[in-house]
Amino acid sequence: MQMVWLNGLPSKQWHTLKEWFLSNIHSNWTILDIGSNDGKMPKLLATKASLVYGIEIWPQLVAKAKQENSEANIQYFCENPTRLQFLTYHNF
Repeated sequence: MQMVWLNGLPSKQWHTLKEWFLSNIHSNWTILDIGSNDGKMPKLLATKASLVYGIEIWPQLVAKAKQENSEANIQYFCENPTRLQFLTYHNF
Protein backbone atom coordinates (compact mmCIF):
# COMPACT_ATOMS: atom_id res chain seq x y z
CA MET A 1 0.00 0.00 0.00
CA GLN A 2 1.37 3.39 -0.98
CA MET A 3 1.20 6.21 1.56
CA VAL A 4 -0.15 9.55 0.36
CA TRP A 5 1.71 12.62 1.60
CA LEU A 6 0.37 16.17 1.89
CA ASN A 7 2.54 19.09 2.94
CA GLY A 8 5.29 16.72 4.09
CA LEU A 9 3.04 14.59 6.32
CA PRO A 10 1.15 11.37 5.71
CA SER A 11 -2.32 12.42 4.52
CA LYS A 12 -4.17 11.00 7.56
CA GLN A 13 -1.84 12.90 9.92
CA TRP A 14 -2.20 16.09 7.85
CA HIS A 15 -6.00 15.97 7.99
CA THR A 16 -5.91 15.45 11.76
CA LEU A 17 -3.55 18.41 12.24
CA LYS A 18 -5.58 20.58 9.87
CA GLU A 19 -8.78 19.94 11.82
CA TRP A 20 -7.00 20.59 15.13
CA PHE A 21 -5.58 23.90 13.88
CA LEU A 22 -8.88 25.06 12.47
CA SER A 23 -10.80 24.15 15.61
CA ASN A 24 -8.35 26.12 17.76
CA ILE A 25 -8.26 29.37 15.76
CA HIS A 26 -10.31 32.22 17.15
CA SER A 27 -12.12 34.54 14.77
CA ASN A 28 -10.43 37.65 16.21
CA TRP A 29 -6.87 36.31 15.73
CA THR A 30 -4.19 37.62 13.40
CA ILE A 31 -2.00 34.79 12.12
CA LEU A 32 1.53 34.99 10.74
CA ASP A 33 2.38 32.14 8.35
CA ILE A 34 6.12 32.08 7.67
CA GLY A 35 6.99 30.05 4.61
CA SER A 36 3.53 30.46 3.11
CA ASN A 37 4.58 28.85 -0.18
CA ASP A 38 1.78 29.22 -2.75
CA GLY A 39 -0.77 30.43 -0.21
CA LYS A 40 -2.84 27.30 0.38
CA MET A 41 -2.31 27.36 4.14
CA PRO A 42 -3.01 31.10 4.54
CA LYS A 43 -6.22 30.65 2.54
CA LEU A 44 -7.27 27.82 4.83
CA LEU A 45 -6.39 29.78 7.97
CA ALA A 46 -8.24 32.83 6.64
CA THR A 47 -11.51 30.89 6.82
CA LYS A 48 -11.27 31.17 10.62
CA ALA A 49 -8.99 34.12 11.49
CA SER A 50 -9.66 37.80 11.01
CA LEU A 51 -6.32 38.43 9.28
CA VAL A 52 -3.51 36.26 7.92
CA TYR A 53 -0.05 37.45 6.89
CA GLY A 54 1.81 35.13 4.53
CA ILE A 55 5.58 35.55 4.38
CA GLU A 56 7.50 33.86 1.57
CA ILE A 57 11.05 34.45 0.35
CA TRP A 58 10.47 33.36 -3.27
CA PRO A 59 8.83 36.01 -5.50
CA GLN A 60 7.36 33.38 -7.84
CA LEU A 61 5.49 31.74 -4.96
CA VAL A 62 4.22 35.07 -3.64
CA ALA A 63 2.89 35.91 -7.12
CA LYS A 64 1.21 32.50 -7.34
CA ALA A 65 -0.29 32.92 -3.86
CA LYS A 66 -1.68 36.34 -4.75
CA GLN A 67 -3.12 34.99 -7.98
CA GLU A 68 -4.55 31.67 -6.78
CA ASN A 69 -5.17 32.07 -3.04
CA SER A 70 -6.20 35.65 -2.38
CA GLU A 71 -8.84 36.64 0.12
CA ALA A 72 -9.75 40.02 1.59
CA ASN A 73 -8.20 39.06 4.94
CA ILE A 74 -4.85 37.77 3.59
CA GLN A 75 -1.76 39.87 2.93
CA TYR A 76 1.30 38.31 1.29
CA PHE A 77 4.85 39.62 1.63
CA CYS A 78 7.95 38.61 -0.28
CA GLU A 79 10.63 38.89 2.37
CA ASN A 80 13.37 37.01 4.16
CA PRO A 81 11.58 35.71 7.27
CA THR A 82 14.76 35.91 9.33
CA ARG A 83 14.78 39.70 8.96
CA LEU A 84 11.06 40.34 9.53
CA GLN A 85 11.30 43.77 7.94
CA PHE A 86 7.54 43.87 7.42
CA LEU A 87 7.16 44.28 11.20
CA THR A 88 8.53 47.81 10.91
CA TYR A 89 5.57 48.99 8.85
CA HIS A 90 2.71 46.79 10.08
CA ASN A 91 1.10 46.69 13.49
CA PHE A 92 0.39 43.35 15.13
